[in-house]
Amino acid sequence: MTPIISDIRILDNLLALNLNVSLWSARRKMSQEDLGGAELPPEDLASLGSKRIADPENLKVFGTLKARAFNYLDRHGVRFMSGWAIPEEKAGEIVQELCNIRNDFQKEKENFLAGYDQNVQGWIEKHHQ
Repeated sequence: MTPIISDIRILDNLLALNLNVSLWSARRKMSQEDLGGAELPPEDLASLGSKRIADPENLKVFGTLKARAFNYLDRHGVRFMSGWAIPEEKAGEIVQELCNIRNDFQKEKENFLAGYDQNVQGWIEKHHQ
């Protein structure tokens, strides 16, 4: 059995890290007008769902980058509460990689926003009825 003092020293060498990454889904709640006045079932039976307002293909890169960060932390840390416990001696290296991923995310965000209006218009034209 490991002495308690030894366990405490190990915990002293761990840092808790949490990532809070929210991604836009490009979805909006549907309204009855979206269905062109079609007859709907009673509300207790069914409700209106959601619609995509932009091409989900243009958003995939953000999910990929989020997964890259989570996978990196899974390889270098241990899931702990709502985040990860990482070794203190590797914190600099881990934070540097997370910053690299964040920088890639920011570049992709700028690219997405630069073409946003054109992409949404293309999505509308593709699905116009």
